[in-house]
Amino acid sequence: MDPLFILRKLGQSIWYDNLRKGLVTSGELKRMIDEYGVTGVTLNPLILERAVNGTSEYDDDIEKLSAEGLEDGDIASRIMTRDTRLAADALYPVYNLSAGKDGFACLDIDVNLANDPDATVRGARALATLTDRQNIMVRVPATAEGLRAVEELTFEGFNVNVSSLFSMDRYKEAAWAYVKGLERRVAAGHPIDGVSSVASFFVSRFDSHIDKRIEERIEASASNDEKARLKALLGRCAVANAKLAFLKFREIFESSGFKRLKDEGANPQRLLWASTSVKNPRYPDTMYVEELAEPGTISAMPLQTLLAFYDHGKVRRRLSEDLGSASKVFSELEALGFDYRALAETLLADALASQKRSQGLIIEAIATKRKAMKEKKAFEASYALNGFEGPVTAALDEIGNENFLERLWAKDPTIWKDGPEERRLIKDALGWLTLPDLMEDNLEVITSFATDVKKENYRHAVLLGMGGSSLAPLVLRDSFGPVPGFPTLIVLDSTDPEAVKSVTREIDPEKTLFIVSSKSGSTIEPLSLFDYFYGLLYETKGEEAGRNFIAITDAGTPLEGFSRKYRFKRLFINPHDIGGRFSALSYFGLVPAAVSGIDVGKLLYYASGISAATHPCMKERENPVVMLGAALGIFGRAGRDKITFFLSKEITSFGLWIEQLIAESTGKEGKGLIPVVDEPSGRPEDYGDDR
Repeated sequence: MDPLFILRKLGQSIWYDNLRKGLVTSGELKRMIDEYGVTGVTLNPLILERAVNGTSEYDDDIEKLSAEGLEDGDIASRIMTRDTRLAADALYPVYNLSAGKDGFACLDIDVNLANDPDATVRGARALATLTDRQNIMVRVPATAEGLRAVEELTFEGFNVNVSSLFSMDRYKEAAWAYVKGLERRVAAGHPIDGVSSVASFFVSRFDSHIDKRIEERIEASASNDEKARLKALLGRCAVANAKLAFLKFREIFESSGFKRLKDEGANPQRLLWASTSVKNPRYPDTMYVEELAEPGTISAMPLQTLLAFYDHGKVRRRLSEDLGSASKVFSELEALGFDYRALAETLLADALASQKRSQGLIIEAIATKRKAMKEKKAFEASYALNGFEGPVTAALDEIGNENFLERLWAKDPTIWKDGPEERRLIKDALGWLTLPDLMEDNLEVITSFATDVKKENYRHAVLLGMGGSSLAPLVLRDSFGPVPGFPTLIVLDSTDPEAVKSVTREIDPEKTLFIVSSKSGSTIEPLSLFDYFYGLLYETKGEEAGRNFIAITDAGTPLEGFSRKYRFKRLFINPHDIGGRFSALSYFGLVPAAVSGIDVGKLLYYASGISAATHPCMKERENPVVMLGAALGIFGRAGRDKITFFLSKEITSFGLWIEQLIAESTGKEGKGLIPVVDEPSGRPEDYGDDR
């Protein structure tokens, strides 16, 4: 039995945090219910915005609703309620089989109403009219005003998801709001056995927020004892917070007071662990799901976390283990001067602001798509296949029949090879699949560092790297830079003495940030370059020379050790399961780009749109990436194995990166595709049949 079904057998429900129309209409949600044990789904506004922006999935809906005279915001509302209704229908057998205790599709009430309880209640009533399904759960943010609405909505018989919970105090208020709503229903003579609620406790966001402040304190502390105490808290606070919430849950819902309601048929308000994707590459990717396994609770997972747990998750009832340790964690936090309540309030405010941005982006994406469709400028990849239409179509059918996309997202190495060692190597090299999501979660870390570098008035940033770790930053610099007011990025990927001398003459070392970039952390060239430039700086700055350096590497490498020994300004630990040439959207590509002033948020935004287009719910013939792969494969097999690029001068350097990516990735076992870059263009008749 796979880990997800073992988790279900333990008694924990699995909800999928990734609702969009194609998930239901393609049958993908039904497959996830059957094969992954999914019992609920939540609508993530960010995911919907990407689908609108990055695919044609909603084009027909937008066109039809526009013709009805609806404005952008109304179109967004209609789309979201329709998608939720479709998901509720797919989940209804689960709802029915569980006697109404599971099988819910969650839909957000407009977050702009969060501080107006009466408006929130009216919004829920409107959504109920539009969705008209028993197994819809409305999501209400856990503001003080929102909790007043939770009580009223519970009284009126709504299923409520209390969202964005970060603190014990607010969770206790959310639980009592639900209880009071039930008590009012009983007093009014209404049944309560058909009312359900969940309290969504956010996990990884809590750790990310506190870990950042702990690391800042570690950096500033002069006491080894304090450093050790602080380090012992890293990655532990979110799980401790969840344990304390579970203790409070038991206190309220196992009390004699709630027993009277239970005798009337009341369901306890289940704890739902939200934000379970791991943001820190140092932590295991299934950490939060494993640590929070407990009967009677819910784990809501995005795609990458769901598939990671399906592949290698370990199930044991762990949440209720050693509950006393949670109080010790927060006692230590308090003793070290951290204000838990203030941190939780900041996180709630950030969550509401993020949700408002996401809602705004959906409306903006719809407006942009409407304009593009009206002006007939909507982007769609097109292919001139020159007589190869039949073979490419057959290849697409073969890809679909083999469930290629589902297997790719599940990081199934048998797509390529089936030997034990080969399977291990391949599985450990597919982390690039989820980079847009992972790096968006870490975007604030990257951009805040870049802002600090700008404030320190560095004139240059010199990247010391080779191959994959240097080509992507070079492409980004040449395509989007230089940016006035930011350091000029220089990529030094050679130990040739003349190249090193040239860079040395161009810079003032004391006004330069050096980026030592190596996945293995042992590549001789960047380490030799570090040794050279550190020596230059040591002559004037002594032991402070390391403050002009940052490192980007995998965890546990020699470079990580150097960064600590020489007291580097910053260390960025990259996800380990990403090869160098696939690292453009990881710290290896984004940190140098951000330091030089490039808008990496916009870069990730468009990358996320492409990611949405490659989701398993997309049909192969509507998937630009699969279409391109099928075409390249069919042409290559037919002897047309020279991929010739004609690039605008603004993106000429893109050829350097794509050349390595294609040649090194496909040039295996005596076959492959040969990229041809920077060749002067000729007449069509000048080319042979191998192009």
